[in-house]
Amino acid sequence: MIDIMVTMQAHKIKPAYLSPCNNCGWCCLTEVCAVGVSMSDSSDLPCKFMESEGDKHFCKLAKVDGLKSILSIGSGCDAKTQSEVINELRQG
Repeated sequence: MIDIMVTMQAHKIKPAYLSPCNNCGWCCLTEVCAVGVSMSDSSDLPCKFMESEGDKHFCKLAKVDGLKSILSIGSGCDAKTQSEVINELRQG
């Protein structure tokens, strides 16, 4: 079940797209990646592979050998908010 307060907090602290990850959880709260769907056969939110430690969120699948690079762990924020998508479209 989606916790709207957790999602709102993640949105508030989410870094800009491609900026260093701060483990806000926005990515896993708003979309289940292709790896998550294939491993669980579900796109229910939040992703069942998201684990939380206080206000920090992590992907359990990153602990599986070979998946860290497929998931782009360490390459920066890869989730966009609607505002980021709209701004991107406006800039052309």
